[in-house]
Amino acid sequence: MASALKKISAHIPADLLKQACALGKLNQTDALVYGLKALIAEMRREKLAAAAGKFHFSYSVESARERIRL
Repeated sequence: MASALKKISAHIPADLLKQACALGKLNQTDALVYGLKALIAEMRREKLAAAAGKFHFSYSVESARERIRL
C-alpha cells in the first residue's frame, strides 16, 4: 500500500540539499525523504533510550509451561 504524497514548499539551505544529493546520489525528493526517515529513526532511538530501565516485568517459565495450550 503506497502512502499518500504531500507536495510542500520549504526553505532549505541550497548547499545542504546539494551536498546531500551529491553524497547519496539522490534526487532532491529522495534526499529529503531519506533525511526525514533518518530523523524519525533517531528520535525513536532517543525515546527508547530515555525509557531504559523504566519498564519492569517478571516472567515465570514454570507458569508459562503450565498454561493450557489449544
